[in-house]
Amino acid sequence: MQNEREADHRIVRVSKHFFKISNSDSNDYTTASHNAGNTYISFNNPGITNIQSSSDATVTRLNPVSFTIDLYYNNVAEAFRNNRFSIISSVYAAGLGSLSQGGVREGTGGFVPEVKLNDGIYKTGEDLGAEVLRALNAAAISWHGGAQIAWTNTAYNAATKSIKFRYATAAPTGTPELIVFCNYDVGGNNYDASRILGITNRALNLPYGLTQGSGGGVVSQSYVDLQTIQVLQLRSNVAKRFFQKQGSSQNPAQRPLSLTNILFELPTEPASLGGTLTWFPVDNRYEQEIVSNFDEFILRLTDKDGNIIPFTNSAEWNFNFCVTRDVITPSNQQRITAMMDYSQFKQM
Repeated sequence: MQNEREADHRIVRVSKHFFKISNSDSNDYTTASHNAGNTYISFNNPGITNIQSSSDATVTRLNPVSFTIDLYYNNVAEAFRNNRFSIISSVYAAGLGSLSQGGVREGTGGFVPEVKLNDGIYKTGEDLGAEVLRALNAAAISWHGGAQIAWTNTAYNAATKSIKFRYATAAPTGTPELIVFCNYDVGGNNYDASRILGITNRALNLPYGLTQGSGGGVVSQSYVDLQTIQVLQLRSNVAKRFFQKQGSSQNPAQRPLSLTNILFELPTEPASLGGTLTWFPVDNRYEQEIVSNFDEFILRLTDKDGNIIPFTNSAEWNFNFCVTRDVITPSNQQRITAMMDYSQFKQM
């Protein structure tokens, strides 16, 4: 058949191959460290995966047919830097604070008491509220010079869809105000739990009279959001067409438009955490021209910031795609011209 896109109507031979792969094809699938979000798949048939040709020009394209993924991932996890927050007192900025943890007083060398949530799948606000209560008491934060603070009636508030904070232990002196602080640096890594706790401006004040003893508690300002991943990105070593603004600049207007290794991306809705997402492209907008061999196919499932998603061992994905090749060969006229040129050269 003829390639109508070429001015000289060079003949094109088209081939199409269909592929079906899953994370069970990953080279490390049988290991305990296997994560469906980070797979390396080797193809041992170079006749299909070798797109180079010495005898003709070949245009190779990949088109996704369907993608299915179990959304079984830890939505609160170290990988997302959303599993930690701190409790500080209002006098922290003035020097040594009102709290202690592990025998170290708040403010000593910049120290702040830390609360760490267990990595896991939290499907409901009630699940998260129970873990926040456990983590607060496990953190063993004490009044400096006094007793360890016992957090009670700290839970998810169904009416406000937020987290309520409350504790029972009185301070030894005064009525210090505590602050749930969600954005801070640990070892060069920035942690921010404000989204899952429903805390705006990354901090929630806990006035002593409202939060301690007979106080009813203080609820976070916004809704608890457990949908950590809004957009799932499939990244691959064969991706060569996706651009996004990224870089180190804190000013979004100054970030460059850069080529990334994103093959395509899709929203996680309407599937929810713990469900299965099935995606069918409606047209060829996700077509990807492949410009190098793909004897090793790397597929990484990430969030929008490029963090590999920490899927559980039971998560599975299946990817169906087709690879088409347009082999452009010389037309008869071009062959005759080439033969004439060769004959003239031979007679010289």
